[in-house]
Amino acid sequence: MDIKQNKLTDYSLEIIFSFNEDDINKNIDKASKQISKEIKVDGFREGKAPTNIIEQKVGKEMIFEEAAKITFQESYVDYILKNDIEIVSSPEVSIQKLVPNKEAEFKAIVSIVPELTLPDYKTIGKKTAKEKQEVSVTDAEVKETIDNLVNSKSKFVESKEIEEENIVECNYSVLVNDKEILNKTDQRFVFGKHVPFEEMNKELKGAKPGEEKEINITLQDSPEVEKEYVGKPAILKIKINKILKKEVPELTDDFVKENFQIDSIKDLENRIKENLLKEKQAKEEQRIRILALTNIRKEIKEDIPQELIQREVKSMVQDFEHRISQIGMKMEDYLKQINKKVEEIEKEFEPMASDKIFDSLILRQIKKIENIDVTDDEVDAKAKELFEMVKSQNPDIKDMESINKQALYSYAKEMLLNTKIFDFILNN
Repeated sequence: MDIKQNKLTDYSLEIIFSFNEDDINKNIDKASKQISKEIKVDGFREGKAPTNIIEQKVGKEMIFEEAAKITFQESYVDYILKNDIEIVSSPEVSIQKLVPNKEAEFKAIVSIVPELTLPDYKTIGKKTAKEKQEVSVTDAEVKETIDNLVNSKSKFVESKEIEEENIVECNYSVLVNDKEILNKTDQRFVFGKHVPFEEMNKELKGAKPGEEKEINITLQDSPEVEKEYVGKPAILKIKINKILKKEVPELTDDFVKENFQIDSIKDLENRIKENLLKEKQAKEEQRIRILALTNIRKEIKEDIPQELIQREVKSMVQDFEHRISQIGMKMEDYLKQINKKVEEIEKEFEPMASDKIFDSLILRQIKKIENIDVTDDEVDAKAKELFEMVKSQNPDIKDMESINKQALYSYAKEMLLNTKIFDFILNN
């Protein structure tokens, strides 16, 4: 066996595999079994016919060709692993020579992870680190957070008439020239804020449960109104079924103890201030990291393979489609709503995809140059720390077997590596 490697571009290699008869003959039996799975041989179960029977059925040349392909596949994988070649996708393979019972030659063209010519990232990192800002938490921010927490414990009780921010349950229909174009039952809206038709805010104030009204409206552009009716006058017929108002609890030490397991309002304020400060510090740390990568990226002259960008774009579109589905919408419906094609969305994602790949390659290369790594003990400790955080937010999770343990450890390792790499960039 002879293997030759030629660099085609900065991002692709040509690898020539030449095999003699002895190399290929080692896989004759494997080839025979593979072929026997694909053809029917009377008297033998699938994949169990002996080589001599298969040879009579398909010919010695076909078995030799299949054996050559198997020899190439095994040799290719072994060569890639032994030479630590980081490939982007499956190789483009062609048979250059095939002489039955004698020799074979295969050519594999592979796209590889590019090596970037990095600028002086230590100097850039030091300069960027100086832009880090001190963060603080104001009393107003603490109060706003506490107000939101108290509001989250509010209860809704029935009200006798509609007032601002009441939740209104109703049935309604819309008529244009006596033709019913909408009919909705068991609808809910927040009066004064989120109403189906703006005129409701004026006409329904003070209305009572069980009351029915007819309101003159002008139809606005919305997903529920067909285009032909937009801008036309209409009659809204509505029946009020129920009115709910929010009762906000009083903030007391007892309320804090019961709902947040914290001894007093003062302790709650201190806890919130501490958490808000940590959040702001984390955001500022992330901002500086992104800025450092951006500053490094600006100094890199090379481009990255379009194949890499397109692969990342496809991944981003799939992720976006998944998030759209979580709110109950199909991708095709969303595209119709914004009047765009999926190709346009992909085009919009390209700059983000390019930056994401660049950043990944920068971090990967600095890790390699500076020999930055993490130990198994560090990963194990971080994974356990992350698991405790997940468990505290999801009481149903009892142990690591309840989650994707491998994904958790991979995430923990990536997080630790990134932290060490950024610490090196920004603090050296």
